[in-house]
Amino acid sequence: MNQARRLSQAVLASTLFIVPSILYADTIVSNVQINQDFTTGAPQTRGNIQITNAGQLQMNAAAPNSGDAVVINTTNTTLTLDANNANVNGILTLGAGRNGVTTTNGDTATISIGANTGINTVGVGVFADSPTNDIINAGTITGTGAVEATANATDVLVQNQATGTITSAGGHAIVLNGSNASVNNLGTISQTGGGFHAIDIGGLNAIIGNTGTITGNGNGIHLSPGGQSASITNNTGGTIKGTTASGLQADGIGLSLFNSGTITSVAATGDGVRLNQNFNQVINNAGGVISSTNANGINLTAAITGSTGIQNSGTITSAGAGGAAGILIGANYLGSITNNSGGIIQTTNGTGADAILIKGSFTAINNNGTIQGINGIDSAITILAGATGGTINNNSLIQSNTNVAIDIEGSITQINNTGSILTLANSPGAIVASLPVTLTGGIVNSGTIRNGAGGAGLDAIDLQVGGPGINVKLTQNAGTIDGDVLLASAGGSIFDMNGGVITGNVYTSNLVVQSTLNLNAGTINGNLNLQGGNGDIVNLAGSTLNVINSGPGPDTFNLSGGKFTTLNGGVGDTLNVLNSFSTTGDILGVPTVNVKAGTFTVNNKLTGFTALNVGPNASMVVNSTTVTGDGGGAAVVVNSNSTLSVTSNNQIDTGAGGTTGSITLNNGGVLSLQHSATTAGALTNTFTANAGGVYAVQIQGPGDFGKMQVSAGGATLNAGSFVNAQLGSGQFIPAGTQFDIITGGPVVDNSTLAQPSSLTVRFDKSVVGGNILRLTTQRSGFSPFANTDASQGVAGALDTIALEGTTNPQLLAVLGQLDLINNQATLVQELESLAPPVNYAMIAATHVSMDQMFRSLSRRLEDMRYLRTLGAESYQVVTPADMEDRGGYNYGDSFYYRPTTNGAWVQGYGAILDQRFRNNVEGYLGDAAGFAIGMDWGQTGSLVGAAVNFTQSHMVGKTEDENVQNLQSVQGTIYSWIDLTNDLYLDSMIGFASHHYKTRRNIGIGTVTTAGFGDFYGVHYGAQSELGFAFLYDFLTVAPIARVRFTHMKIDDYSEQGAGGLSLTVNNQSLNEFIGGIGIRLLGKIDYAQAVYAPEFSFMLAYDFYADEQATSSRFLGGGPVFPTQGVKPPQTIMLFDLGVNVHTYDSYIFTVKGEFDYRDHYYGYSGWVQLYRAW
Repeated sequence: MNQARRLSQAVLASTLFIVPSILYADTIVSNVQINQDFTTGAPQTRGNIQITNAGQLQMNAAAPNSGDAVVINTTNTTLTLDANNANVNGILTLGAGRNGVTTTNGDTATISIGANTGINTVGVGVFADSPTNDIINAGTITGTGAVEATANATDVLVQNQATGTITSAGGHAIVLNGSNASVNNLGTISQTGGGFHAIDIGGLNAIIGNTGTITGNGNGIHLSPGGQSASITNNTGGTIKGTTASGLQADGIGLSLFNSGTITSVAATGDGVRLNQNFNQVINNAGGVISSTNANGINLTAAITGSTGIQNSGTITSAGAGGAAGILIGANYLGSITNNSGGIIQTTNGTGADAILIKGSFTAINNNGTIQGINGIDSAITILAGATGGTINNNSLIQSNTNVAIDIEGSITQINNTGSILTLANSPGAIVASLPVTLTGGIVNSGTIRNGAGGAGLDAIDLQVGGPGINVKLTQNAGTIDGDVLLASAGGSIFDMNGGVITGNVYTSNLVVQSTLNLNAGTINGNLNLQGGNGDIVNLAGSTLNVINSGPGPDTFNLSGGKFTTLNGGVGDTLNVLNSFSTTGDILGVPTVNVKAGTFTVNNKLTGFTALNVGPNASMVVNSTTVTGDGGGAAVVVNSNSTLSVTSNNQIDTGAGGTTGSITLNNGGVLSLQHSATTAGALTNTFTANAGGVYAVQIQGPGDFGKMQVSAGGATLNAGSFVNAQLGSGQFIPAGTQFDIITGGPVVDNSTLAQPSSLTVRFDKSVVGGNILRLTTQRSGFSPFANTDASQGVAGALDTIALEGTTNPQLLAVLGQLDLINNQATLVQELESLAPPVNYAMIAATHVSMDQMFRSLSRRLEDMRYLRTLGAESYQVVTPADMEDRGGYNYGDSFYYRPTTNGAWVQGYGAILDQRFRNNVEGYLGDAAGFAIGMDWGQTGSLVGAAVNFTQSHMVGKTEDENVQNLQSVQGTIYSWIDLTNDLYLDSMIGFASHHYKTRRNIGIGTVTTAGFGDFYGVHYGAQSELGFAFLYDFLTVAPIARVRFTHMKIDDYSEQGAGGLSLTVNNQSLNEFIGGIGIRLLGKIDYAQAVYAPEFSFMLAYDFYADEQATSSRFLGGGPVFPTQGVKPPQTIMLFDLGVNVHTYDSYIFTVKGEFDYRDHYYGYSGWVQLYRAW
């Protein structure tokens, strides 16, 4: 603590010379004193001594006593040499061995030397043999040794000001043998001869701070073996230099070096920093330079077992020739080198030096800056033989000019690269193993490794040039390796590729070893060349490759992902498919192919195999016309629970056009040949289906089916095997069509025929002429499965078309698609989609217009009581005597009535129609909206009127096809009201409507997707009468009612467009409706705010006595007979619930709002209307 305090005081005083404050001097030397012995205490007590600018103490060889100019032997004594001494040196000794100043028992002495004066001695300038001495120099201290602190001189401070010079020619300039010594140099400390050092540290815990120049004829600073735990800070602008040795050499342990200036050596063998012992840390800050002209920037020459490492943010450089390095690890170093961002470690000579040269082990080299061999054949990093461990982590740049960036001649642990490892010009490689070495963690790359211009032909990584025994695994995770890669010569598991790109070729070892490559992701642009004499293993799981060239083999290829353009096999090679894999390139000359799992899809050439084994529990799909076995014949075996499928117009050939080789189906093995009009899906000499084996053929249509050609070996289908006839994509197959599914050699058939998954198509199987296995089509028709009225007619028509034949493409397509259906309910649904919809949606839409008008024109009950309007000017007041024949609402003693009434009105209405599933027929969901206007003329007790309305309806069927009927209706209506007696009334109305229909019948059967569009008209007329009896009950008007209605509907015949041959010509049947019903109406009255409110509720139970079902007769435009389509009867029982209110104003307006709920069997109708009436 005391040492640090005193050093900080010295730093604060470093900008100017400070003479310690003394009240007085006991002895003032103002002239020249020769051979006078000055002692601060006994025997010649001088006390504090001041040598003025005219004074001098001079000792020559004849000097008495000790011969030292000043001896300080008392505590707290001050010696001051005033600045600008006229005699140049305030203290001058000329006798050998005579010191300028000696402290002995002189604790806490302060020696201050002003500028332009000094101590010049033949002996030591200042010889400190007492603790806590402060030596403050702004002038010159020179001697055989300038300053020497003995082991007794602990806590010595040497403060050399900017004008100060401490120099020696015959010994070390400064010697610090006492513990806790401090030097703060802003000036010059130099040693000029004899190989001595500028500063020699032999004591513990020394602290050196330098902003000036420290130059040694030997080392600039030297830590002797006893100089332990020293801390040296070389600040910006500071220089530490060795002339014949190192700039800084540590032979003592525990050095902490902090450099922001320059530490250098110009000696022939001198290092910038030489570390011969365990050290604490070396930190070279930004702007700091550690260099050597001829040797190493930093030399870790001895075994170092304890260190927190070297940190570099500045420059560590060597200009030495081959063998020199920016950093030399000369022995085992249990520490790390961290080159931070902006840091440079380099060599500049160009004759084969290294930025980092490794001879022993190390913990880690962590690079976030630049490690470079700038010129000539210098390398960035060389690992020499004898190295035993360490990891290189590169996150930035390691590069050389024309030599190897990283030369591996010794075994270390691992190289991790996320930055760039480069050679600037073509060289033997960016990373080269020059000797047999082992990297237990291998090389792991996620950055860039490049040799020169990169690409094929230039080795980016060479792990073979050093001969056999190179055991270095390469793991490529990301980034780019730009150039060729020569994988480790020792073989084994040597390459994992998990991402990134290799631009050049990849070569395995060419020795008699086996290499394993795990290719999981990433891309190799060049070729993958297998060279191992003991056979290599390639596990391709996801990488993208170009050409794979097999070596002497036998090689093994395990495919579970990835892709390649060509795989060139060799003798004894094996290809194993371990997961679903689809080829993107050719596989040529691999003798054995085993499909062990997943699906192997061959889209390109697969040739030259002698054995092809599928399964068990796997499948293979042939999407190629060139899947050909070796000319001598290939054995193709499909094992249990496995399938070999040859797709349409493709082929598998077991050899020589099917004249050699064999295909064998074992229990559960399936050979599936899809349809082809010209190509036999399989060519083989011998075909054998054992028990449980399945020969599946796809029948597309006449002349287009799966087939096999056998040669002399013939085809044998053993008992327990199966022939599975499958339909193709839905081409119509007429009855009696023949398909020769095996031809050529002799056929022995004991198999069982498995029929296709179809309701309508079956096959018969037979052997014809002993060498043909033939299937013949049988048809059952659609009618046996049509179980609904809507499907039966169209089924019969299609059966006729199928029997008689047709050339219409749409009908043929539909027949083929219907043949693919294996479910009766689905077949019925698809048949119904081909017929006109008869779910009553069109009829319901037609009824909307007339229903809305007839229901909304029923008489208002309040009109029975002459409350039609309540305007005072239009009504007269009569007494009860005048109303002897009339009933009415009593307002006290008077009644209101009006003998004549005329009016006009406007009305808007809407409806929702929801028919649910009923009688095995899907319903519909529709909506309608419209408006109406009308006018009427009345006398007391009667009224007649006319109205016209417009309605638009939209109906959607609830089948999957969602057929659409749109309807626009225009209707005219004549209506009347009459009071038969005071309480009995009759409503009557007659309507005529014209309808415009636009329909869309959607067809979606398999691959057939189309729609037929209809555009046609229809007429509708009807009449309705309602008889009611209205009477008062308490505060309500009650009216039991009876209603009768008849309507007739005639819809035009029409022809559809848009569906080709599936479009229909449709004849519609007329429909009648006769409805009778009874019900009740209830009316109340409320006076409020200049209006009378008349709320009303009604209910009616009705019955349709006709209930005509919708029926049509239709014919396909593509041909065929006329077929009927019969719908189900509509619901006959009807329940109507109405709720509304009529608002009578005093200015002759009536505003009506009413809603109605219509309930029938699985039918829910919701409607409402709003009417405004103006009477006069």
